[in-house]
Amino acid sequence: MASRGRAVPYIVAGITGIFSGIYIFQPLLSAEKAKSQNGAEAKPSIVAPQDDASVAHKSMTSES
Repeated sequence: MASRGRAVPYIVAGITGIFSGIYIFQPLLSAEKAKSQNGAEAKPSIVAPQDDASVAHKSMTSES
């Protein structure tokens, strides 16, 4: 019976994590599902910034 008492906090934490994940990500997943059903292709909204050193290197090599 003592082992059951030790497991209760883990069970509660697991259930809380599952429900909070559903609550947090449901709008995002619903929006993506609606986009895919409308035929719109999902495009990445985050673009990686270019490093200044790589831009300088490219400009230096193209001038030669």
